[in-house]
Amino acid sequence: MHEKAADELATAEARLRDILDFRSDVEAELERLERARVSGKVFSGLRITHCPACDQAITGSNDEGAECFLCRRLLPGNLGDTETGGKRLEIAIRHLRTEREEASRLIAELEGRRRELTREARKAAERIGELNSDLDRVRRPAAAILPPELAELDVQAGRLEERRKQWERIRQALKRREQLASEIQSLQARVEKLNEEVESQAESVDFETAADLLCDGMNDYLNRLNEARAGAWSQDEVSLRLNEKKFSFNIGGERWDRKLGGTLTLYFLLAYQYGLLRLTRETACNYPGFTVLDMPAELPDVESVADLENFVLVPFVRLLSQKEMKNAQVIVAGSSFAGLEGVHRVALEHVYK
Repeated sequence: MHEKAADELATAEARLRDILDFRSDVEAELERLERARVSGKVFSGLRITHCPACDQAITGSNDEGAECFLCRRLLPGNLGDTETGGKRLEIAIRHLRTEREEASRLIAELEGRRRELTREARKAAERIGELNSDLDRVRRPAAAILPPELAELDVQAGRLEERRKQWERIRQALKRREQLASEIQSLQARVEKLNEEVESQAESVDFETAADLLCDGMNDYLNRLNEARAGAWSQDEVSLRLNEKKFSFNIGGERWDRKLGGTLTLYFLLAYQYGLLRLTRETACNYPGFTVLDMPAELPDVESVADLENFVLVPFVRLLSQKEMKNAQVIVAGSSFAGLEGVHRVALEHVYK
């Protein structure tokens, strides 16, 4: 009974809050319409007294209201008649007042019902307290005459119940472990299948052809440098040893980093980027066609690379001008690039510290 009264009380309070919010909205709308009605009465008598073009006074017609004060054309129907608008406002105001009265009546009923349910819940709580007190008075004498074995059996029953709950938790944990084991087994099967596919694809990879593609691009870049400036690249062609575990670039049978100086190292690294970028036009390669280069300010064997920037970037410009490379892009940061044609040059003058 106490729970039923509490539920009904909560429902009544929620309904009361909704009705209070509704009445507040109705009163706000009613106040707005009242202001509109007063404004209509105040401004209904205003007329255009002077022409907006020449500022001369406008005289009314003989049949006032039959034609417009400004353009002297006949008014359509009851245009300008404030009585119709006033009647609509009056109807809306009466309707809102009726809703406000109805909401107030419902609020009064709900408040009365809430007070009644509050009393019932309080009485039920008091009755529950009385019953608990009666039960305590009955339990104490009964406990004195009960045999001690009954209390011990009650304790053992509690222990057994707790043990049962513990075994249930263990059973749930074992069940979860079996599910995880099944998922692990399924994932292991997928991993084995993927490994087989990887091994199959790895066996079909032609590392020699892939190495030749990259070296062809690098040597093409170095040859273009020699065409633009004789003797720029004074070393042998670049070769690449490539397998599934490692790779090694060689020049004339020696490692590239043991044979090249500062300027030649720059040429070699740019050739590497050029060779990768040229793979974009190869259908069997997945290079994204995007390269970012940051030119060094100085090299060990020259004072600056500013005089080399345009020279070493011309092969990139020509490569990107090809039809197959229309979606590729190269971004280079350097000292000047003045006079370099076929590029978009952005000069940065602010020094960030």
